[in-house]
Amino acid sequence: MARAGKKRPVRSTEGLRAQLRSLQVLLDAIPAPIFYKDANGIYRGCNVAFERYLGLSREQIVGKSVYDISPRDLADVYYRADKALFDRPGVQTYEANVAYADGVRRDVTFYKATFLGPDGALGGLVGTILDITERKRAEGLLRASEERYRGLIEGSIQGIVVQRDWKALFTNSAFATMLGYASPAELIGFDVRRFIVPDHLPLVEGFAAARLRGEPAPPRYEIQMVRKDGTALWIEIQPSVVSWEGAPAILGTLVDVTERRRAEATVRQQEEQLRRSQRIEAIGRLAGGIAHEFNNLLTVIIGRTELLTGVLTPTHSDNLALIAKAGERAATLTRQLLAFSRKQMLQRKVVDLNRIVAGMVELLRPLVGETLELVTALDPRPVPVKSDPPQIEQVIMNLVLNARDATPRGGRITIATECGQPAGASGAPGRDPRGVLEVRDTGCGMSAEVQAHLFEPFFTTKAVGKGNGLGLATVYGIVKQHEGDIAVTSVPGQGTTVRVYLPLGPDAFELEEIERPRPRPLAAGSASILLVEDEPAVRELAKEALARCGYRVLAAATPAEAQALAEQHAGRIDLLLTDVIMPELSGPELADRLTRGQRRMRVLYMSGYTDDVLAAHGVPGAGAALLAKPFTPDALSRAVQDTLEEAPPPEAEGP
Repeated sequence: MARAGKKRPVRSTEGLRAQLRSLQVLLDAIPAPIFYKDANGIYRGCNVAFERYLGLSREQIVGKSVYDISPRDLADVYYRADKALFDRPGVQTYEANVAYADGVRRDVTFYKATFLGPDGALGGLVGTILDITERKRAEGLLRASEERYRGLIEGSIQGIVVQRDWKALFTNSAFATMLGYASPAELIGFDVRRFIVPDHLPLVEGFAAARLRGEPAPPRYEIQMVRKDGTALWIEIQPSVVSWEGAPAILGTLVDVTERRRAEATVRQQEEQLRRSQRIEAIGRLAGGIAHEFNNLLTVIIGRTELLTGVLTPTHSDNLALIAKAGERAATLTRQLLAFSRKQMLQRKVVDLNRIVAGMVELLRPLVGETLELVTALDPRPVPVKSDPPQIEQVIMNLVLNARDATPRGGRITIATECGQPAGASGAPGRDPRGVLEVRDTGCGMSAEVQAHLFEPFFTTKAVGKGNGLGLATVYGIVKQHEGDIAVTSVPGQGTTVRVYLPLGPDAFELEEIERPRPRPLAAGSASILLVEDEPAVRELAKEALARCGYRVLAAATPAEAQALAEQHAGRIDLLLTDVIMPELSGPELADRLTRGQRRMRVLYMSGYTDDVLAAHGVPGAGAALLAKPFTPDALSRAVQDTLEEAPPPEAEGP
């Protein structure tokens, strides 16, 4: 039998799979990410480290391109690198900064190499990724350290000088620049004492000598030096003894503290302004806090005085007139304090500032007197400011009267307007364009000390009895409540200019007419009024005043009592006249409950509280009928009449 030939062993499919599994185990044991792709750039395998690098499973990677699993910017980098390697097969290395799956960016080096397939053609590429973040960081630290060491002297913002026997042996660029020289070479060999002001020279020489002898000396101190051009600067110097070329020398590190000294002076000034502002704010809080009780008392005093006027004898009537005048002055003082504290209720709308000024001129001419010329310089364009016209009129009045008092020997007062000017010295840069009201005079002017206290309440330079010091404080409060700014320029003997900056309205064509109240007779009333006031004296005054006008008044001391009266009353209640802030319920809450059953009932609020307190209790500044305390019986009756004459709101209409 012929001997059979030797057969070549055939690998089984299972054997190949076992080898592949073994190879995969080896790859997974390698900590560096490894991957391989076919000639089309499609991933065909990877190890566990590569899965962690991408944050994807092997099943999510194999069969995908770089554009399927990587951000677009990195995919572009990988694609171009792969294409360059396939175009020129071999080995490729490049660095990149990439984000791992954990979100941390790392510096890495990619190592790639092509391989051939069984048919000898290009089969694909295999690559690995080496994390070089720490190496890069170490290299960066080393470079930074070298640069710091190299730039420690020349790059220092501190001046450095080494001197022996006061001769400059070494200086850096910062020291040369500090003294106004182009380069350190210009200073070598100079006697550094020439740059120290004479008054400070003994101090510096004494400290240097003590330090060389090893005696105690201040570790740092400040002196004045002189630049090349003769200008002075403040320097903080930190001296120490060093060995320079084998012999002791003084090393001085110098810092220019000129700006710091200026800043400290500015801070001291600002601290004083802050203390002054805090005093002003404290007075403002006090004014707002006492307003309610004080206004209740004034309501009773002024109201009762008015009711008694004409009833008593002429002698008594004269006394009542004096009481009424004192009450009005007290009420005016309260309003001024509230204006200063920015707690008034404003009725703001867009009006032309020119119209307000024009309407005030004829009123102001008699007040400024014949020795003063009052002129206007109005912007030819409308100046549409968002304002409460009566309050702006108060600002104009106070500024003009103050200018009058500052110009006792005759001169000129000018009222000017401008449209679209940025905020002035007291306004922050970059503010929106604003409308400007300017009042300037040719009077005596003010010193800086007077200007520093100008807007403080009760501060005045006038003689006793010539003013209460609230005029400009009131102006300040009104302007700030309008979200405006105010700037004052004054020179003793040359007059004063006050510029007020107010927010502009959205469009000059949306200007509203300035409504001025016209006197009209007070009609006799016949309506039913539910009066709710927790202050007995005010309640009795209001009840009596309204009853005299013919109104039928139901008076209640509390919201609960008011609700009971409303339920018991058989007829219709035409008006609810209620205080805003009371125990149990606020005025708006009570009105909401009562108007559910009395749908045609109108509501008039009365309060001595301030704007911010009323807003917190649901009374809007422009949407509610509000009678501010203190009020007179006549003012109360007119407010009631005006409210009753208004058309019911749409939701109140019904059968």
